[in-house]
Amino acid sequence: MFSQLFNTDLLEKQELQVALHTQEIFGRGRYGFCDFSLDGIDLLLQGIHHLRNIDDTLDETGEFKNHELAMRTMAYYNLYHISLTYKAVYNLIHHGYYTESAILLRSIVESLVRMKYLHKRKDIDLINTSFAGHYGYQGKKFKVQYKTMFDSVAPGLYKYYRMLCDMAHGSFAAHVLKIAERDYEKRKIILDDGLIFKVEESTYVINQFSVYLYAHIKFMMLIFPEIEKNMTRADSGKYDKTISKFEAVMEKFSENEQNKKWYGIVKQLWEN
Repeated sequence: MFSQLFNTDLLEKQELQVALHTQEIFGRGRYGFCDFSLDGIDLLLQGIHHLRNIDDTLDETGEFKNHELAMRTMAYYNLYHISLTYKAVYNLIHHGYYTESAILLRSIVESLVRMKYLHKRKDIDLINTSFAGHYGYQGKKFKVQYKTMFDSVAPGLYKYYRMLCDMAHGSFAAHVLKIAERDYEKRKIILDDGLIFKVEESTYVINQFSVYLYAHIKFMMLIFPEIEKNMTRADSGKYDKTISKFEAVMEKFSENEQNKKWYGIVKQLWEN
């Protein structure tokens, strides 16, 4: 039980404590996760806001001129909101909100898989219906299921994605990152008293955060190849350094047998 009243004041004190532990373990000021992840988010923000060329995407009827321009338009809007989502996830991980960060990671991987699927299909109608969402476009709605899209761009990843869905839907999975003590034989589970720094639980979301951010950066450079040409020397240096750091980190955690199989599947997101 709590020795003091459990309220938002206590949560904010716990946030500060977790942040200090996160910085100590995962690095800040020595180019650890806390630094290279922010640089990765910066690459997305700088790329789509300052380094991409602005297209005349629509023809005189208000329709997309071709699939490439339709894809560039969709990628811009998706990367814009995803870059902000990444910053939100970073903040949540930093302060011990591991389940909440996992829920947002679900949205992040969905966005990437859908964009890669639409890029692969080269179907403007699919892009239009995807943009329109539940409102539909000219009487049609986007009806492709996520399993179909996952199986198309990263076969095998769907079953790992479903864990994030379970967390978002409030099943028991929503609590697996918040367990202080467990004894399944006695059906005894005790949850954390608020926000507690945990190495394994934070690593679970950090690994996914890093991989999906890397994949988004690679996808941005594929859709907007002019970004690399428009980079200043400082931009280019930051890009090379950040990508190298991402790849070194991913190579390191893929050495773990538990991560190895997942990593072998998820890397299809930037290799396909």
